[in-house]
Amino acid sequence: MISFVQKNKVHIISFLIPVILMLIYYIYRKMVPFGGSSLLTVDLGQQYIDFFSYFRRAILHDPSSIVYSFSNGLGGGMIGIWSYYLLSPLNWLLLFFPGTHITSGIMLLTLLKYGLASLSFSWLIKKNSQISGVLIVLFSISYALMGWTIANQLNIMWLDILFLLPLILNGLIKILNGGKRGSYIVWLTLAFISNYYMGYMVSLFIILMFCFLVTDGFVNWKKVRIQSYSFVTSSLISGLLASFILLPTFVSLLQSKAQYTVTTFKWKFDYFPLDSLGSV
Repeated sequence: MISFVQKNKVHIISFLIPVILMLIYYIYRKMVPFGGSSLLTVDLGQQYIDFFSYFRRAILHDPSSIVYSFSNGLGGGMIGIWSYYLLSPLNWLLLFFPGTHITSGIMLLTLLKYGLASLSFSWLIKKNSQISGVLIVLFSISYALMGWTIANQLNIMWLDILFLLPLILNGLIKILNGGKRGSYIVWLTLAFISNYYMGYMVSLFIILMFCFLVTDGFVNWKKVRIQSYSFVTSSLISGLLASFILLPTFVSLLQSKAQYTVTTFKWKFDYFPLDSLGSV
């Protein structure tokens, strides 16, 4: 154990500091179970918490409601609900919290996702750069506690992507260096399954990242063709592996939200682009 801690102390510290900082903040704000306040505000308190309660009931007491629920309005399919809100692998921790204490479970999930994001990013840095020691910890904490995370911590189902993205990037770097494709396929598939919306966003980011890395490490066009083939085929395999949830979700969306999606684009900026620099 001592040897393991010494070997991985940078990662352990990277995991613990965001968790401790946010825990201190929650205690200061007297969040449950340290007081009467809680994270259950706006959509998390008005909508998501009901889905998490439904998750516990479906897994522990009524597995048939995983696919269809009579309590969903006048009755309806639940695939879209599960693929957007409930398929995070960390949600299984909620099974250990009875309904009266599920608020504490939500806090634990949030803290754990902060810690895993920092841990995952520290691992990515150590694997793919010459940075070491304190700098790894600082960059990892900055990643886990960046503005996007704080602004969206109440959209708890989005936070999984923070610890999945560094793992996906590491897999992409392996592919471009001629390594095995397994890790990229596994982590990208998990991103698609855990939340299709974040998986879609990551796909756009990964395409841009691929173009950047290939351009930055350009040697010759033959290598680019090999890299492109590996990247495209690996991404397609990942999409196919996740299709058991993506296809039913797509059909569900066509029958609901997608009917009202605006398909026309306005070729203008809603906000002055340079104003965005102030939020970086």
